[in-house]
Amino acid sequence: MDNRSNLIRDNIKLLEQGLDLLSGLDPELYAAPEPSLSSSGVGSHVRHILDHYSSLLTLLDGPGSKVDYDRRERDTATEVDPDVACKRIMALIESLLRLEGCGQDRLQVKLDTGKESWALSSMGRELQFVASHTIHHYALIGVLLRLRGIQPPSEFGVAPSTLRYWEANGVALG
Repeated sequence: MDNRSNLIRDNIKLLEQGLDLLSGLDPELYAAPEPSLSSSGVGSHVRHILDHYSSLLTLLDGPGSKVDYDRRERDTATEVDPDVACKRIMALIESLLRLEGCGQDRLQVKLDTGKESWALSSMGRELQFVASHTIHHYALIGVLLRLRGIQPPSEFGVAPSTLRYWEANGVALG
C-alpha cells in the first residue's frame, strides 16, 4: 500500500471514530458550548474539523489545485445537529475513497499571512495535516466531554505514534 493509501485509510479511521462517538451523544450536549473553556462546544469542534476536510476535498470537484483552509463552509447546522455532522462525515469518507484514484498530487495552499500568498504542498502532506488537525480537535472534544462526565474511548484524540509507543511499552489504555 502506498503512502497516499495509508493516509487515506488513517483519515477514514479518524472520521469513523467521530461517527462512533457522535452516534451515542445527546444532541443537547453536542450543541451546547462549554463556557468554562470557551464558547465552543463539541459541535463547534466537529464542524471545524469537517470544514477542513471539505476544503481539501473540493479539489475532487474541480480542475483547481489550490486549497484555502480559511474559506471554510462554517455550516452552523453541523454545529448543532449531530445527525447533520454524521451525514457530512459519511460524505467525506466517500470523497476520501474517491481520492484513491485521483492523480492530483501537487497543490498550492493559501498561507495565513493576510495577503494572497501560497505555498507549494502535496496531497500527502495535506492528508497528514488534516489527520493531525483532527486528532488535536478530538483531544479538545475529549476534554469537553470529560468535563461533562462522559468518558470518550481511550484512544480518542491520541496520535497514532503515541498509541504505538504506549503499545510497545505496555501502557494500558483506559
